Amino acid sequence: MTPETPSSIASDSEDLFDREVRPLLQRLKRRRARTRAALILLVFVALTGWTVLVLMKLPFLMKASYAGWRLYAAVALAIITVPFVVFRHHRKRIIISLVLAICRHADLIHASGSCLKQHQLQQLFSDLKPRSAHAKDGFAGIRQGLNFWFNEVDLYAFAGFLTGTVRIFHGWLLCIDLPQPGVPPLSCTLTLGARGTEPVLTPIHGDLAEAERRFPPELRTLAARLASLAGARQARLATDGQRFILAIDTGRDLFEGITELEKRMTPALFARSLEELDTLTRVVDGLAAALQAPIAAPSPQPAASLDAAITVSALNVP
Repeated sequence: MTPETPSSIASDSEDLFDREVRPLLQRLKRRRARTRAALILLVFVALTGWTVLVLMKLPFLMKASYAGWRLYAAVALAIITVPFVVFRHHRKRIIISLVLAICRHADLIHASGSCLKQHQLQQLFSDLKPRSAHAKDGFAGIRQGLNFWFNEVDLYAFAGFLTGTVRIFHGWLLCIDLPQPGVPPLSCTLTLGARGTEPVLTPIHGDLAEAERRFPPELRTLAARLASLAGARQARLATDGQRFILAIDTGRDLFEGITELEKRMTPALFARSLEELDTLTRVVDGLAAALQAPIAAPSPQPAASLDAAITVSALNVP
């Protein structure tokens, strides 16, 4: 099958937008208005009920100390905010899932969290000394028989009592299961050079020769392509023994183009999102294939052997 070029994607994106996306977003907009009205009514009833309950059955809260008022206010605030937070998250998940299906990526599903937990994210970026890490909005799927997750990640660090907590990383995180897990952890940075030059690999934890062997040139080229798509000049390549990990500090949301469709609904914005998503999935296809591509493992002894060179998968060299 001949892959679609960006020009061919852009040429039919306007027709696809008018035929499927615009009617879909208009229906979602009407549904959102109805749901918002129902939520406002529900919050009003719940808040009124909580106030009546306190006045009739729990009057000691109003007559007690400052702590009683704080408890009343905390519950009232939760009644007001929680339904709208849940509604916003659910609406965003629906929009992303539907747009993924319309963009001919029905095999991808929305993923609200990453394959890495918070302590694993902090360990991955230990050199940045993050205080907290959060993964959100993304999608997951299977490519070349390997599970993958693509998420947005934020890292925060404490910058002092005057400044407080600041964000030190805001970008993309790609995780792909290794064909043969169990290899030692390794972490490197990949710096993009001038056009036509090879990206430079710099170990954070580990040896350069081992990093070049575990992250072969084809894999580095694909990672650099994804970093270039994100508008970044540097990426982080790593493996935790179970997954291949690629992190890129983009400074923007993963789904900013898609989520803005509901408000702005422009064919140009949709075409950009479609092209970006298509390129991204093709890079993931290439990375998954590169992880399973056989490479020659170096022999530990220079003496001749009767056996042929052992072939192993990239990143799975013990």
